[in-house]
Amino acid sequence: MSRDVLTHRPDRPLTLDAPSLDRLRTRIHKAALRKSGEALLVSATARVDLPASLRDVLRGARLAGAPWTLIEQPERRGRGLLALGAASTIAVGSGATSRFRLLADRWHTLASTALADPADGIPGAGLVLVGGMAFTPGGGTSSTWDGFGGGDLVVPSVAIATYEGRAALTVTVSVAPGDDPTERLAEAQLVTALLVPDQPEPADPFLADPVVRSVLTAGHFTEAVARAVGRIKTGEFTKIVLAREVEVESDQPWDVSHVLTRLGERFPACFVFGFGRGDAAMVGASPELLLRRDGQRVETVALAGSTRRSPDPTVDEHLAAELLKSRKDRGEHDLVVERILATLKPHALWVTAPKEPQIATVANVHHLATPIRAQLDGRARLLDLVGALHPTPAVGGEPSADALRAIPDLEGIDRGWYAGPLGWIDRSGDGEFFVGLRSGVIRSNTARLFAGVGVVAASDPASELAETEVKLEAVLSALRP
Repeated sequence: MSRDVLTHRPDRPLTLDAPSLDRLRTRIHKAALRKSGEALLVSATARVDLPASLRDVLRGARLAGAPWTLIEQPERRGRGLLALGAASTIAVGSGATSRFRLLADRWHTLASTALADPADGIPGAGLVLVGGMAFTPGGGTSSTWDGFGGGDLVVPSVAIATYEGRAALTVTVSVAPGDDPTERLAEAQLVTALLVPDQPEPADPFLADPVVRSVLTAGHFTEAVARAVGRIKTGEFTKIVLAREVEVESDQPWDVSHVLTRLGERFPACFVFGFGRGDAAMVGASPELLLRRDGQRVETVALAGSTRRSPDPTVDEHLAAELLKSRKDRGEHDLVVERILATLKPHALWVTAPKEPQIATVANVHHLATPIRAQLDGRARLLDLVGALHPTPAVGGEPSADALRAIPDLEGIDRGWYAGPLGWIDRSGDGEFFVGLRSGVIRSNTARLFAGVGVVAASDPASELAETEVKLEAVLSALRP
C-alpha cells in the first residue's frame, strides 16, 4: 500500500484502541501459525470518535489506485460507510450468469472462516463486503467502465461505519499460513496511520461551467422510445426502461469528495454514493432501495412513475397530485409492485404492501413509491434475493427477459454499473443494496452521466426525453459551479 498521502493528524486519531489491537495481534498470529489452508480474513473493530465528515476522511486518505467506497444517507440517522483498500476481492466477471449465487457462496466461505469481532450494533460495522455489479452479466466492457468491468465486491482494509452519532473503525488483513505475523500487523496498523480525519475542501473547486453533450443524439433516444412503444403495442412486452448517456467536460478535474458533498446536501434522503476504481469514480444519489435485510426481516421500495418538481409550492403540490392520478404512471408502478411481491413470496412467511402508492419526493423529482416488507422463511440469503429481484421492472421491463433482450439494441449504450445493484453485506448476512440510478462516472475532467425512463404504451417520446433531462440534472447540478 502506497504511503503517498497527506500527513496523519495525531491530535484526532482514527485508530484501533489497545484492546482491539491486542485482539488483532492474537488473531494474526493464530492465522499465520497454521500449517496449511487458504488465507483467512483477520480483523478487529473499535469505537472511535465520530469524524466531522466521512467525505473529509476520504479526501485525505484515499490512495491512488486503491478501491474505495462511500455510501451515505444523511437523513437516515446519519448512516454512512467509508471503505478503503482491499484486504480481499471477489470479482464478478463479465458473462457470469450465476454471479449472485457464486458471490453469495464465496462470501459465505470467507465470512464463516474469518477471525473477527461480532456485530457492533452500527449498520455496516465489522467485517463487511462492499461493492457493485453491472446491470447485466455482460456489461461494463466499454472504456467508460474501465476498472469497474462486470463488477467486484471487496472486503476493505479499513472501514468506518457511522450511525446515530456513533462511529466504528474496522481494520482487516488477509493472513495465509506461514505469513510473518509482524509484517501483517504492521500492514494493518499502516492503514489507520494513513487516515486524515478532517482534510479541508479545496478553496475553489470549480472555475467554469462544464460543457454537456449527448453521447448519442436526442433524436436517437426519441426514435428508440417510439420504436419501443410500437413493439409494446404488438405485445412483445408491456414495459421497457430506456436510458440515455451524456458526456460532461470541465476545464479542470473535479474534486470527487466535493461532488459527493454537494449530492449529500441536495439529496439527503437518497443513497449518496461513490465507488472508486483506479482513476475513475462512479458517483450518484439513488432514491431506490433494492433490498435491505435485518435478520429475517427484509424491506424494499417499489419506485416507478415520476414527474418534475416546481419551485412554486402550489404548482409542486399539483404536480404530485397529478402523478397519483396518472393512469400511465400508476400502471407502470403497479407492474413493479406485482413483480416484487411475486419474487419475495416464495421465500417469505408473509409479505405486505400498501394498496395505494405514496409520493416520495427528492430535490428535483416526485416519485410514486410503495414500501414492501417481508418476513423470510430462513432459507434465502441476501445476495440470492438481490439476484432474484434484479432487475426490477423499474430499471428493466416486463416481462423481464423480453425487455432485457431489447434494451441493448434500442439504447445503443453500455450501462455498466448504472442501474446495477450496489451495496454491502456483513458477516451475519445482513446488509442493503440499492439501485445505481442518478449516477455517472468521473474520470479527471470528464464525466459520463446516465438517466432512464420507463416506456409503456402511452409514452410520448418528447416527454420521455424531457424526463431524462430532469433526472440527469441530479448529478449534473453537483458538477457545476
